[in-house]
Amino acid sequence: MHPKLRHFIVLILPILLSEASDPDPVQDYCIPNPNFNPTAIMKSHSLLLPSALPCKNASEITAHDFVFSGMKHLTPNFSDTGLSALSVGPAVFPGLSTLGMSFSRAELNAGGVNPPHFHPRATEIAFVMRGRVYSGFVDSANRVFARVIEAGEVTVYPRGLVHFQMNVGDNPAVIFGSFNSQNPGTQKIPVAMFGSGIDDELLEKAFGMNSKQVGLMRRKFDPKKASSGSHVPVSCPVVLFCPTSMDSHTRPLVSSLNLLLLLSLLTGHWAVEGSSRHHLRITYSSRQVHAFRPTKLFVFGDSYADTGNIGKAESNSWKVPYGITFPGKPSGRFSSGRVLTDYFAKSFRVRSPIPYKWRRLGAQHLQYGMNFAYGGTGVFNTLVPLPNMTAQISLLEQLIKDKTFSVGNMKSSVALVTLSGNDYFTYNTRNGTVQSLPAFIESVIIQLSKNLRQLYELGVKKVAVAALQPLGCLPVSTAVNSFQSCNDTVNLLVGIHNQLLRQAVDGLNNQTHSSTFIIVDLYSSFMSVLDGTGGHSKFEKPLTPCCVGISSGYNCGSVDGNGSKMYTVCEDPESTFFWDMVHPTQAGWQAVFSSILPTLSAALNF
Repeated sequence: MHPKLRHFIVLILPILLSEASDPDPVQDYCIPNPNFNPTAIMKSHSLLLPSALPCKNASEITAHDFVFSGMKHLTPNFSDTGLSALSVGPAVFPGLSTLGMSFSRAELNAGGVNPPHFHPRATEIAFVMRGRVYSGFVDSANRVFARVIEAGEVTVYPRGLVHFQMNVGDNPAVIFGSFNSQNPGTQKIPVAMFGSGIDDELLEKAFGMNSKQVGLMRRKFDPKKASSGSHVPVSCPVVLFCPTSMDSHTRPLVSSLNLLLLLSLLTGHWAVEGSSRHHLRITYSSRQVHAFRPTKLFVFGDSYADTGNIGKAESNSWKVPYGITFPGKPSGRFSSGRVLTDYFAKSFRVRSPIPYKWRRLGAQHLQYGMNFAYGGTGVFNTLVPLPNMTAQISLLEQLIKDKTFSVGNMKSSVALVTLSGNDYFTYNTRNGTVQSLPAFIESVIIQLSKNLRQLYELGVKKVAVAALQPLGCLPVSTAVNSFQSCNDTVNLLVGIHNQLLRQAVDGLNNQTHSSTFIIVDLYSSFMSVLDGTGGHSKFEKPLTPCCVGISSGYNCGSVDGNGSKMYTVCEDPESTFFWDMVHPTQAGWQAVFSSILPTLSAALNF
């Protein structure tokens, strides 16, 4: 061959290969000839190499050439984000050569994430073989389409669009992906942004970071800097959820949240438009405990448990139409009637305990325990100047010191603890940032754990703590779409809270060598009712509240200066799940507790 012609071929061949990486086949198949000696320029294009090789002689091809056994005995090698992946193209499986396709297998540890990425040359179809995976993609209008994909379901990621996956189950999840290109290419968003040569000043301006934060992200995602031995400093800036205090089980969750927050920053969207009525669910297991019959119930928390502690002049819960179903007038409960506390007490065959406010009515009223919950409160101080959870527990501690309740009373008691989101509402109202939200979620769980430990040290026999309900399904979240669908992004963050809570509860049980602490899974029970599964189908429009203000300036129970009603009430409150913008009706609570009861009964063995 003439030297100039050879030089021309060497220069032009890579261009031809890249422009026609998936050509239409001119024969049934082409198994590359492994004995062909490729040129140096071909070696530098290893992904394209198999299709550039000449085919084997047809007489040399066997069935073995069309079988790939590399997935039979895989041992997961999880990354920091909890991902173990194998990509298979013609370079690994020559039988794919010239067929215009490739595939992958991804295994995600519990809480693990396949970071936001895209494939510039292929559409991907993903089949969830095992587990439950929160997955979605971002379209060119910066809308996020995401939901939980169950085992046996298939989803698609259009060519070139950013997509992501997160395991929201308790066990590893396995996903099989197929591409309509033998060389789809993969561009990971965090690595593309911070692992490339993009100017630091540009990144600082684009993401609102300072130079230190950009430097941290570069050390985390730049392969060259990572391999040089650079480490993330112990003092983490607010852009990341600092992992130094977390155990090996929690770190994948931390990384997951960081990457999803990064995705929200990249897309410019924090609120996600849900694409269906399938929502994130987290399930819990409970330890079996010895049978005991509780005689007293002590309640701590917020409006999901309060039965009248707030003063009558301080809350709409004492105004008409609250209590319209039970007891027929306002009673201080944030509902049309009974709330979680009432059903919890009934399951133990005791009366709903008296609110702390009425503690001086006499000893005969104290025989069933006491309710210390105050609507609007949290583990920290909130916008409502009432006792937070630590202060509520201190009230019980003082009553024990005063001998109102004895140590013996504690040994035959159950504590119900609710935390329904007031800490997060306060955080948002006080202009908390997206970047510092992960650290705040961690601080809420840490403080809640301390409070649960306090109850154990006071001698309470069993402590039932409520998981956070799906905040993204509350009317206050769904009003923007006329109560049609839940906000899946908010529910995703709720899932992170609940995962960390579960780990904290498991840790407390291990530390105390007991089964004192159990989780009341409000998330799954709410979703069961809202989705109409489990026999709960009587709520025709489950996201629509019964009692609402006539405009954004008014709430259920509001009146003007003349005493005129500034709210509307539905015709039949017990046909709706939500009473107002936050709280269920009595019928709603009854349905929720019916869903909880089997697991609760098994956990407490009553």
